[in-house]
Amino acid sequence: MAQNNTIEKKPAVNQFSGVDDRLLSLNQNDKKKQSLEEEKKEQSEKEAGSYRERRREARLRVKRQQKIAIMKKEIAAHKSSSVRRMFSGLLRSAWINLVPSGGTSIIYVNIHCGLRMLFGDKMFCELGAEWMDVSIPKADRAANKKVSKQVKIVEQFGSGCFTVGCLFEVLIILVILQTLLSVIS
Repeated sequence: MAQNNTIEKKPAVNQFSGVDDRLLSLNQNDKKKQSLEEEKKEQSEKEAGSYRERRREARLRVKRQQKIAIMKKEIAAHKSSSVRRMFSGLLRSAWINLVPSGGTSIIYVNIHCGLRMLFGDKMFCELGAEWMDVSIPKADRAANKKVSKQVKIVEQFGSGCFTVGCLFEVLIILVILQTLLSVIS
């Protein structure tokens, strides 16, 4: 025969033993309520902590994205500035070689002005600004802008005059060729 290992509760013998059981059960209920309340507090703290962590992570993510955007702009500015310097050097050499080339380098000056209208200031500098890359140090920005405006006016006038002169030159050559061909035939 198997023995029963469970311990049975004996009914209370005295009149106050029921009160003790009730007090114990109330005490245990209070402990359960306290433990549930503590668990709720811990969970709300975890949720609040996770909310704080999410906000912190979101702020860090935004800062990282801003830094990446700034770095991309700096890289693009560096690339565009090197391209701009290259075209600025070509424009400068076109102006320097204007007379020795017989006025044909004015074609590049006009092409440069047209491309600047299409692509903007990032790649092609204004007339007059090509001299500022080399001659004036970066510390004198105000003087640089003032001189650039003055040179721009002179270069625009010179570009227009040379273009009109080159057109007359081409027309004169065509007229001479026409008269030669009419004399020959």
